[in-house]
Amino acid sequence: WNFSWNPASPGMYEITARAIDDSGISVSSDPYTIYLAPAPGPFFGAPTTIPADIQAENYDGGGEGVGFHDTDATNELGFYRWDDVDIDKIAGASDEYCVASMQDGEWLGYTVTIPSTDVYDISIRTSSAVKTAQLHLELDGADVSGGISVPYSGSQGWRTVQIVGIPSNAGSSHLRLYVDSGGCKVDYFNMDYTINSISPPWQQKDIGATAKAGDAGVRGPTFIVTGSGSDVWGNTDEFHFVYQQINGDMEIQTRVASLTETDPWAKAGVMIRNTLDANSSHAMMIMSAANGLAFQRRTSTGGSSSHTAGTNTTAPYWVKLIRSGSRITAYESENGTNWTAVGVVTLSMSDPVYAGLMVTAHNDGSSCEARFENVTIHHEETGVLETATLSPTSLILHPAYPNPFNPSTIISFELPDDSQVNISIFNLLGKRIRTLKKDRMKAGTHSILWDARDDNDNRIATGLYVCKLQVNDEMWTEKLMFLK
Repeated sequence: WNFSWNPASPGMYEITARAIDDSGISVSSDPYTIYLAPAPGPFFGAPTTIPADIQAENYDGGGEGVGFHDTDATNELGFYRWDDVDIDKIAGASDEYCVASMQDGEWLGYTVTIPSTDVYDISIRTSSAVKTAQLHLELDGADVSGGISVPYSGSQGWRTVQIVGIPSNAGSSHLRLYVDSGGCKVDYFNMDYTINSISPPWQQKDIGATAKAGDAGVRGPTFIVTGSGSDVWGNTDEFHFVYQQINGDMEIQTRVASLTETDPWAKAGVMIRNTLDANSSHAMMIMSAANGLAFQRRTSTGGSSSHTAGTNTTAPYWVKLIRSGSRITAYESENGTNWTAVGVVTLSMSDPVYAGLMVTAHNDGSSCEARFENVTIHHEETGVLETATLSPTSLILHPAYPNPFNPSTIISFELPDDSQVNISIFNLLGKRIRTLKKDRMKAGTHSILWDARDDNDNRIATGLYVCKLQVNDEMWTEKLMFLK
């Protein structure tokens, strides 16, 4: 018998033939090992896009002096690849490997794509049975780490060392891990944006008497928030809150990327809160660690809490709250595009309110870490407030959301340069009925909430309208449908 097989990924494969007769008796051949060598360049054919974990054994193809340098001509341990690099299995783990027997002067190369010119951190998971092992990292030929002393961990222990604050330019780059003094193993290394403090208009605070202080920072486009506390429930709360002070109608959404399970009811999500007191009225749409999504709220100061279950799933998942007058609606989404309403509540809160990201460990004294991606807050005549680091490259007016709409819609646009912006609403007769913005704005991604009112604060009639965005000599238009 002959079979054709085209493996998708390079590496070593073990092939065994097995025959079973009609009575169920089987026999297998001896295994036969084959190796699919990677082509020159990135191991999987395309550069690894940062942020990412990079497995040490997935160094570039091309052989000695191209993808790596090794001082001997064989893989002494015989796992994963048939190159000269010595690759071992990690004890106690199935199908996990590390680069071992690293000797002075050896190096491993990795092609990566850096998404934006920024500052990055690199963490390396290492194991060393000697106390003299040392490495260093080079990015496009420049030493970016200096000497990295690998901590002694014994023959089976693992430690992580970190190099912080590496300035890097956007584009394709070549990362090399050099061995200055041998005797260690490397499992993988992680390259990610440097974590920075949150900046205005964001603020943070522990709400209630938490037994352990929370904290928050931003790593590239991701908020990393830690919170302790017993819960956000009943007539008083304990959690960590990252928030902005906002007036009027608004929308807040995010993707809860992860949270640690300090308790099955550890929670992370978006919240709109009347005050920063522990017994404040509020509404929140949350992801729990093991009990799915939920819309929870307290409708009066010091009152009891209410609960509406959402999808029984785990992170990552999208959550959103929309405030329109005294009405707050909670939504969930698997992809951030198609949203499902989970519940709605009438909740009268005087302005200003506090809107943002909440985390509670539901286990006071423990720290629950949650990661939030694509955090956006929209509110009337205010640019979208987000952490994205990539600057727009061209002027774009995005489709309004929602459209058709009632009672409001969000108009978003990308501005590549600091410019004079005029964005207005016209009826089908060409009459301007509302000027949303006429001012000089900074480059970036912006959005404006239109509440279906004209310049005299009168509610508009049901019908079709045109939004026009003018920047210098460029004009973009978008049709809007308002339905009462």
